[in-house]
Amino acid sequence: MKPCLRINLGRMPYKECLDLQHKVLMARQQNRIPDCLLVVEHDNVFTIGRSGKKDNLLVPQQMLDETQISCISIERGGDITYHGPGQLVIYPIFALETDEEKKSFSAVDFINALEDMMIYVLGEYGITGEKNLRNRGVWVKESKVGFVGIAVKQNVSFHGLALNISPDLKFFKMINPCGMTHVKITSMEKEKDRKINFSDTADIAMTAIENKFELSLETMPVESFKLLLEAECYEHQLQC
Repeated sequence: MKPCLRINLGRMPYKECLDLQHKVLMARQQNRIPDCLLVVEHDNVFTIGRSGKKDNLLVPQQMLDETQISCISIERGGDITYHGPGQLVIYPIFALETDEEKKSFSAVDFINALEDMMIYVLGEYGITGEKNLRNRGVWVKESKVGFVGIAVKQNVSFHGLALNISPDLKFFKMINPCGMTHVKITSMEKEKDRKINFSDTADIAMTAIENKFELSLETMPVESFKLLLEAECYEHQLQC
């Protein structure tokens, strides 16, 4: 069982979390920390991946300014998506090849495993999730409920997955989600027509990831984790 840190970030603006991801990525690349799971809920934001097109944002910049929603271009794969309150976002900062075993884990295998985890979580609530190999993520019939977009640098993953528990789905109407027109978006609460506890769902997701990747999770408080990163950066004279 590999050690892995779980960091519950709570509600955090996307840009602040992205900066933290980059710090964690650097530390993991240098093998100064174990694998990490950043668990977070974002303020309203649109993000555009490497293959994304700004044309898939369907509202003018003025509307974004008026509603104070950012649109940020980032390094992950995929096109445009939405993050916001009620959506469980998990960023696995994982070494896809361990120094000890030299066991490779391809990016496709990794994405498949993240999709499997979301399908497991849905199943715990009696929701049948499915894959669509032409359109990555997780679907409930013809509606998308789970999203995956990763990047890999020096064999370490970052970015990750988003699972709709109870977000305001109107924001998805402002975009062509994942670059697809007329796609339906759903949520766990919409499928079950009842309230679903965010924290409980995050715990189920952690158990699923722990089992899928054969991890031993340890939860570390946010401030302790930030101090750990700062101490490591100072020790190695890194600009963080």
